[in-house]
Amino acid sequence: MSKDRDKQGRRKGGGKGGRSGAPKRPRGRQSRYTVAAGERILELLRGGVSLRKAAEGEGLTCQTVQRWCAAHPAFAEQYARAREAGYAALGERLLELTGVAHDAARDEVTGRMRIEACRFEADVLKWTLARMLPKVYGDRKAVEVSGPDGKDLLPQHSREEMAEFAAMLASAQAEVARCTDGLESNYDGDGGSCGDE
Repeated sequence: MSKDRDKQGRRKGGGKGGRSGAPKRPRGRQSRYTVAAGERILELLRGGVSLRKAAEGEGLTCQTVQRWCAAHPAFAEQYARAREAGYAALGERLLELTGVAHDAARDEVTGRMRIEACRFEADVLKWTLARMLPKVYGDRKAVEVSGPDGKDLLPQHSREEMAEFAAMLASAQAEVARCTDGLESNYDGDGGSCGDE
């Protein structure tokens, strides 16, 4: 082993920069984030393009763009606004499809196939928008039921009213129990009524 190398085969000494004296590069994966690349991706997202296609246009993955969002707060804010604009663009595309389907209906040869293609694209867009913006495009409707002036539909009862109701219920249960005691002996064969005492 050479005198200028340690046990692992690395050069001894040399300071921070190694043999050339240049500063050491930081360890780990280097970010490929640039403002220009970020803006190109955001522009595609604003147009309604998926994140996967926008990232592939720059030779990146979706995960890389998501890491950029985590590492650069300003980019994350622009990304969120670009996604909202992209979803609005998809909503506009849904409206355009109705015109395309109307035009296709006039064509006797290929009209039916074009209408089916429009229907398929509209279904995909509706599904996507319903998942991404459920409050705006979702199918689920929330129904709130309330009484007049926003009060409870069922009124609240006082303790006295509840006690009175409980006493009436107990009295009715006692009457039913009295009538059903010895039902066989009170049954007169004409439909079974509570016997007079």
